[in-house]
Amino acid sequence: MRTHTAPAPDARRGGFTLLEVMVALVILGFVIMGAQATITDRMVRRVGFQEARLRASQLALDRIHLIQADPAYATLAARYSGTESTIANAPRYTRTTLFRTSALTGGNSYLTVTVTVSSPRLPRAVSRTITVASP
Repeated sequence: MRTHTAPAPDARRGGFTLLEVMVALVILGFVIMGAQATITDRMVRRVGFQEARLRASQLALDRIHLIQADPAYATLAARYSGTESTIANAPRYTRTTLFRTSALTGGNSYLTVTVTVSSPRLPRAVSRTITVASP
């Protein structure tokens, strides 16, 4: 009678043990978590910057629309020119409105209005410019 015996395990066989695979997976998990945290942080900063830029743009457009709707052309510069450091619902934003008058032939004139809004959250100020003609 023949008996079959299992061959002796070869100590020189290649491959990884279960423990080595688990350690590698844990290390890979930490690397992926670190990369994801960095990407998330950048995205949050970018969204915050875009929100600040959008708010600054809206503050500039609000001032421009107010000037465009005002029928008293002769007193626009006197009423709206200057710098506002306290703006309702927009803390830490500063809005500056500048007027430049240009004369046309025939006695008419027009105003070039530039509204600039800045904030510590913005690397550059947001500016909007319009031209308003005399009636």
